Amino acid sequence: MNKRSSVLRNFLISLICLSAYLPNRSPLLALVSTGATYNNILVNNWNYQFKIVFGGDYRMIPGPSAAIGELRPDYPGLEVATGNEEYHPLGDTTSDGPLGRWFLFSSKGDVIWWKDTENDEAHSSINLADLNGDGTSEIIGGTTSGNEVQAIHPFSQWVWANPYNGHVLSTPATARMGNNEWRVFAGSFDYSVKSFRGATGQIAWRFVTRGPIWSTAAIGDTDGDGAKEVLIGSDDGYLYCLGAST
Repeated sequence: MNKRSSVLRNFLISLICLSAYLPNRSPLLALVSTGATYNNILVNNWNYQFKIVFGGDYRMIPGPSAAIGELRPDYPGLEVATGNEEYHPLGDTTSDGPLGRWFLFSSKGDVIWWKDTENDEAHSSINLADLNGDGTSEIIGGTTSGNEVQAIHPFSQWVWANPYNGHVLSTPATARMGNNEWRVFAGSFDYSVKSFRGATGQIAWRFVTRGPIWSTAAIGDTDGDGAKEVLIGSDDGYLYCLGAST
């Protein structure tokens, strides 16, 4: 038995001991008693294989995390939005197709649509928010060498896109201000963090640090004065607390 199998076995034994205090513990016991493989613990409901990137041997850069939400009432269940870096025609490095794509999946794993970023890799993780108050959440993400924060309607139309002068790996964060206006906050490799007006993408303010920004902003009323602050870290070694509604 290799080291990994031994670790998994010990973990399972710990779970079985814990299951003595839980109802319906038979699946765990059956797993060990029948010699079933560890993979049988999980159920693979669906999967989607992204295509080859840049004609190379990897398929999806690890940056984009998926977001789940009620985006398309015409589909059952919740939808899944994420991004990827790949050529189209898929895997063809001679094509003039997109270098990055945003995806929307159904709850069953079907591709509802994909959308060309029209500049570069769809690299940041996704956020969802009803930016314009129409009752439908938009899909918000950032691109790398395309240097943009992009907002997309769940039927795949552009809502807005706003440029930086550097990669946007920071996941766009959202918050509702005191006037009920949604704002989007994101950092960039151009050392800046920007606040965008959710409905239009217009820049509300820009703050420049002394280093690239990888991190995602956290927003909240930290001092209890009724106004929200933006907390974000920079590669200059500082954590900044900024007025969100400035």
